Order: sequence, then structure tokens, then C-alpha cells
Amino acid sequence: MNSILAAIVLLASGLATTGGLPARCSGCSFAGRDLHGAGLANVEYAGVNLSHANLRNADLRGARLAGVDFYAADLRGADFTKAKLAGVDLHQAQLSGAIFTGATLAGVNLRDVFDGLGDIDARGLLHKCAGCDARGAVIAGFDLSGVSIVGGDFREARARRVRLIGAELEGVDFAQADLRDADLRDAKLCSRNADDRRVQCIDLRGADVRGADFRGALLCQDDREPRNCMPVDAATLRDGTRSSLADAILP
Repeated sequence: MNSILAAIVLLASGLATTGGLPARCSGCSFAGRDLHGAGLANVEYAGVNLSHANLRNADLRGARLAGVDFYAADLRGADFTKAKLAGVDLHQAQLSGAIFTGATLAGVNLRDVFDGLGDIDARGLLHKCAGCDARGAVIAGFDLSGVSIVGGDFREARARRVRLIGAELEGVDFAQADLRDADLRDAKLCSRNADDRRVQCIDLRGADVRGADFRGALLCQDDREPRNCMPVDAATLRDGTRSSLADAILP
């Protein structure tokens, strides 16, 4: 009888994953657990602690993750296709081979996650990452063309020779970053609110932009779909980025 009651309670709480984990959970802790290959597709987790967990090759397709702690977790090969991550902590997580196709990230902590990643992994992770925290990111030489990291924190990033061609970078903070010889051609760097007409661009205060290529940089109307973008001139770019852009290649 007790086993039957326990089964009923577990089912009622949303126990429905192939790994015996709840499909819906708030505040649960699976820290340090070996969950490699776990079937966690479409789970709804809020405030769950998965720090230091082994989630290698786990299936997290379609998962809805809010405030989940993946600190130092092994997520190599994990599949986050079409998952939604909000306020998630990926600090020091291992992400090589992780799949983020169609996933959306907002306010995610990405500090110290780029070590060991290739271009494809990094582009997938940053494909749609709004307001993400990647302060101090080591992305030198990466090809991140086409990513969308609007409102992200990339202060002090080591990004020499990074390729951000055609990327959506409005509101990104690159203060004190090393962007020498970076390629930002055709990137969306500035936005203008249709109501007050103020222009806001990426923050390049104190950044080293010697040799960085800003040709074709775009200014886009804010909050309008499809986006109405136009070329931005050098003077507007200098003013909006709060940088002299000394020795950079300008429009």
C-alpha cells in the first residue's frame, strides 16, 4: 500500500522523465548527480540546482529553464534544441558539443564557458542570447558572425580578431575589451527609439579597437519588425559608442 501511495504522489508531482526525475520542479536539488544521457525533454524547472552535475549527452529539448543553476556542470553533447533559458547560470559549465539550435537565452551567465569551444559551438550558444553575461570572455579569433547578443555584457572580453560580421550587437557593453583587428562589418551596432530619436550604440569606452573594421555598420529602429536599418556614419558611431575609435576602420 505504501508503495502505491508513493507512486501516486510521484505521479502527481510530475514524475515523467526517463531518468526518474520530475518533469516539473521548483527548488529541487540534483547537485553533483550523475545524470548523463538523462531524458529531460520538455521539463519545466525553476530554481533547480544542477551544479556540478554530469549531464553529458542529456536530452533537454524544449525544456523551460528559469533560474536553473548549472554551475560547473558537464553539459558536453547535451541537446537544448528549442529550449528556453532565462536567468540560468552556466558559469564554468562544459559546453563542448552542446546543441542550442532554436534555443533562446535571456540573462544567462556565460562566464568562463568558451574555453574548449569551437566556432560552431560558440555560434550556437550565442545565436539568440539577450542580456547574457559574458564578462571577460575569451573569444579571440572566434567566428561569431550572425549571432544576436543584444544587451550583453562583454566587458573586458579578450576578443582580438573575433568575427562578428552581420551580428546583432545593439546595447552590448564592450568597455575595456580587446577588439583589435575585430571584424564587425555590417553588424547592427546602434538603435534609435522611434519616440525620442536618441541613438544608442555598443559601449566601447576604454576598448582597444585598433584595426577593427566597422564598415557597413547599421543603425536600426528599435522595437520594429521587420527591423528598419540604415548605415551609420563615423561621427554618429563615435558619439554613440563613447569612443574616439582611434585607428579603427570606419564607415
